[in-house]
Amino acid sequence: MRIGIDARPLLEPYPSGVSVYTAELLLALLALPERQDTLCLFTAGWTVPTDRLKPFLNYPHVEWQHLNIPNKLFALHLAPKLDRVLGKVDVLFTPNWNFTPVSRACPVVLTVHDCAIALYPQLLSRKQKLWHTLIRPKAQLRRARSLIAVSDTTRTDVIAHYQFPADRITTIHSAAPTPVEPITVPGLPDKYVVVIGTGERRKNLAAIQAAHIHLPIIRVGDHTGPYGYLSAGEKWYVLQHAQALVYISLYEGFGFPPLEAFQAGVPVVASCAGAIPEICGSAALYVNPYSSSDVTNAVNTVIADQTVRAQLIAAGTAQLKLFNWQTAARATLQVLHQAVY
Repeated sequence: MRIGIDARPLLEPYPSGVSVYTAELLLALLALPERQDTLCLFTAGWTVPTDRLKPFLNYPHVEWQHLNIPNKLFALHLAPKLDRVLGKVDVLFTPNWNFTPVSRACPVVLTVHDCAIALYPQLLSRKQKLWHTLIRPKAQLRRARSLIAVSDTTRTDVIAHYQFPADRITTIHSAAPTPVEPITVPGLPDKYVVVIGTGERRKNLAAIQAAHIHLPIIRVGDHTGPYGYLSAGEKWYVLQHAQALVYISLYEGFGFPPLEAFQAGVPVVASCAGAIPEICGSAALYVNPYSSSDVTNAVNTVIADQTVRAQLIAAGTAQLKLFNWQTAARATLQVLHQAVY
């Protein structure tokens, strides 16, 4: 079978969660020993991203087509059908909703990462609201043969808010990003807590800043922060040396940072919002994300109480075993096959 994959998220200059999901899942799919399908990758843009795609092209039964056109043409509905560009595929997999022209006869499997636009539009920026309006999520859901939700929380939200048939949406949990070689970041305090995430409102940075935490707060993941946008290796270094990860978003459909903290042996303080409890289980100290005093008490407890720290770190190691990219890849491949037959 020929499986088309919209690989444009791989080209993000500042990789987001969707970009990480696409890269990790694709590498796991390619490495499956039982895979017999041909994976046909699609990218677009003025620059041909040969270096970015090399890791994915060293596997058998992989094809790659790049359209040397600006991505704005997709938003203007002036781009050709992706399935035709890829030389007729049996199914098209899109790792996130996007401007994705496709022939009516081609089945589409779409991954939904969250329902922020339906549940918490007030937390989105004007740019984010405009983007969601233009991509028409409801139309994309109607067009999809099947959906993949990255959490049971997201699956429930899609069914409730978009009235999508429950038997056509499958929960497939993502897993932790593959650790990379740490790169030293100079000038860090001796002890600190870390916040990973962009400056968007749902990340709830205001509540963290309002809390009276006994250690400095280092924020990474946003190129506007004092440390700028850190590479994966630099982020890994900062996380490894932190006293705690503070992850108190107002809503998440999944959330990679807690899993990264579990990998690094760092305790997690998290909100009980969205899919965060589903992902963290008993491996986080939970807070009310709207209470700065609650955040203050929890973070300072994790910093000072060695028993609590040890319990959270041990629970994080155990929780991490529940998430596996190879398992996710096999389940995704099954959904793709079922969309065709």
